[in-house]
Amino acid sequence: MHRLRAALVAALVAALVIDQALAGAVPAHAGIRTTATPAPAPVTLDAAQIELRASRTAAPTATRCADSPGIIQIKVDLAGQAVSPDPRLSGALTMRTSVIFSVRTGIGRSTGDVVIKDPTSGRVKVRATLVQLETEGAAKFDGVLVGVALDQDDTISQLTALYAGRVDVDAGTLIGNVGADAPVAPVAPHDSGVCSPGPADR
Repeated sequence: MHRLRAALVAALVAALVIDQALAGAVPAHAGIRTTATPAPAPVTLDAAQIELRASRTAAPTATRCADSPGIIQIKVDLAGQAVSPDPRLSGALTMRTSVIFSVRTGIGRSTGDVVIKDPTSGRVKVRATLVQLETEGAAKFDGVLVGVALDQDDTISQLTALYAGRVDVDAGTLIGNVGADAPVAPVAPHDSGVCSPGPADR
C-alpha cells in the first residue's frame, strides 16, 4: 500500500512538472516576435540637367512592320556630347534607339539605351534606358531616362530624368535637354533628379 501511494505521488509530481513546462512553452510558440526596423540609409537628391547633342554614326535601317500598313521600325545609332553642370553627367554620348513610327499620323514611340563616358579614360559615367514619344513626323520627342550614374569611387546613384528634343531627320542630328525646358520646349515642364547614397554609404 505504501509503495502504491508513493507511485501515485511520483506520477502526480511528474504530471505537474510536465504541465508547468507546457504552460511555459505556449506563449513562446503563440507570441509574435518583433525586430527593430533599421533606419533608412542616408541619401542626397540633386537636380539633374544635361544638354545632349549628337549625330548619326551610320545610315538608319528601316523595316516595314508586317500586316501593319504605314507602320515602320527605324533603328539608328548616334554619338556626340553630353554637357552638364554636374560632372557625373558630362562626357562622350552614345545613343542606340529603335523607333516604331506611323507614316500616316507622324507619331511614334522610341526605346533605347544611353551611355555617357569619360572622353579621356572611357569610364562609363551614366548608363540609362530611354522611352520617348515621337511627334511632328519624328522631328520632336519627349521622354524619360531611367538609369544610374557612377562616380570614380564606384558609388552608384539613381538617375530619373524627363527630357525633350528635336531631330533634323535629313541631317541626322539631335539636340535635347534633360531636366530643363530649353533649348527645346517640352510638352510639360521638366524636373529630373539624381538620388545618391549618403556619406555613410560611400
